[in-house]
Amino acid sequence: MKRFAALAFALLGMAAPAASADDVLEDIQITVAAEPESVRPGQEFTLSIFMDMPWEIGVHVPRYFHSIGPFRIIEGYQAKAVPVAERRRSHATYRLQAPNRPGSYEIEGMTAYAQLVRLQRPGDCERGPDGEVVTIPGAGSPFEECKEDLSARFNRMMQGDRFHMTSPPLVVVVYEHVPPDANTMAPRALAPPVPLPPQAELPLWQWAGAAAGLAAVVGVAGLWLRRRRPAVPTPEPVPETLPVPAGDVARAALAHLREALTGEGRPAATAPFELAAVLRSYIEQRLGLPAPRRTTEETVSQLPETTQKAGVPTSVLVRRAEETLAICDIAKFAGRAATREDMETALGAAEAFVSASSEKMA
Repeated sequence: MKRFAALAFALLGMAAPAASADDVLEDIQITVAAEPESVRPGQEFTLSIFMDMPWEIGVHVPRYFHSIGPFRIIEGYQAKAVPVAERRRSHATYRLQAPNRPGSYEIEGMTAYAQLVRLQRPGDCERGPDGEVVTIPGAGSPFEECKEDLSARFNRMMQGDRFHMTSPPLVVVVYEHVPPDANTMAPRALAPPVPLPPQAELPLWQWAGAAAGLAAVVGVAGLWLRRRRPAVPTPEPVPETLPVPAGDVARAALAHLREALTGEGRPAATAPFELAAVLRSYIEQRLGLPAPRRTTEETVSQLPETTQKAGVPTSVLVRRAEETLAICDIAKFAGRAATREDMETALGAAEAFVSASSEKMA
């Protein structure tokens, strides 16, 4: 253990009055020590206080709880007195933490108080009822003969002030962390740059060979992948289909309706609806008039203008379209079933309208 400060002195030689010059009180030793000798910022270290005194002397050192000077207490421990031969020893130990800033820090001197105590142990002497010396039974006295009664000296000590002693200040040095082999006397500067070793350059023919080898590898890999790829069949050309003329579509639909009328009995209830739809669709496709979304009156009123632009005789077409749509509207909206004669008339007028307009528009 390296000690910052060591204090060994005689109690009566420092602060004791002349009346207390007792041989027993002259042998008190107090030692303050620290480990390690120097600390780094924030480092923990141990501070110990050792006390060695005669058996009859009691020494009290104040306890510290939070800090000792600038050092924070991490943990504190104070042991009891332990008898050793004719003396007793005690010590107090503190775990301290150094400040974070380097420098020299001073701890104020520690004051210890000493006082004569009245103790009894095996072998001590006392006076009996008649004044005789009585030895307390025990394991034997460490003294060769009984000592005198301590009561007189005890009374003298209690009548006066307690003896006290103060240790010198304790200086703790907190230093920066410096490597052991560092030369603190040499000026500190940045080290010069370290040159990098020259890189080996490849000749041109090696670069060309590497490029040719890489191109060969890529070409072989491409051929291999191409052979592994399944062949995609060539799609057959689809013949172009021309749109069917609107007149052919209308004539085919009208022929289907006429076949339905060749049978016996009344025509189907849906025949007027189908005939009107075929005629209106034909007018929209060939003449550009949206007849499926117009009423019969609107369609008939706009037919003359449309047919004149197309070069078709107006009177004939308007009359035949109006005749067909009127018969179909009676069956659709008036709720009267169309007879065979009505359907024959309407179908004939529609076929004539389609034939006349498709020939002129062709």
